[in-house]
Amino acid sequence: MARKTKKNALKSLPSGEARIVEQLQQADAPPFEPHAPVILDVAGSTLSADDRRRLAHPLTGGAILFGRNWVNRRQVTELVAEMKAIRPDLLVCVDHEGGRVQRFRTDGFTHLPAMDAYGKR
Repeated sequence: MARKTKKNALKSLPSGEARIVEQLQQADAPPFEPHAPVILDVAGSTLSADDRRRLAHPLTGGAILFGRNWVNRRQVTELVAEMKAIRPDLLVCVDHEGGRVQRFRTDGFTHLPAMDAYGKR
């Protein structure tokens, strides 16, 4: 079923993007398939049945983690491993902008300054 969905996804790309994908597929390169477009979040620090169902959906391509998903390094590592067991190609993101928006603050994670500090240098 996932293969059929990906073929349909290729047909739904704008013509320029579909042409690029076709050229990549014809080139002497590893197979290229568009990544699923939906990035979602999970409700807590462990996966619920609904989270697992949504992660397994063929259109899910990524997940974003927030403060509610963090307890400690071990827990978040296990959470990501469980997510990847469901969807190995999952792109895992963190809403971690630096400054006041610092989702993972302890357990060896690097504190990032606010982004405007980089602009002032």
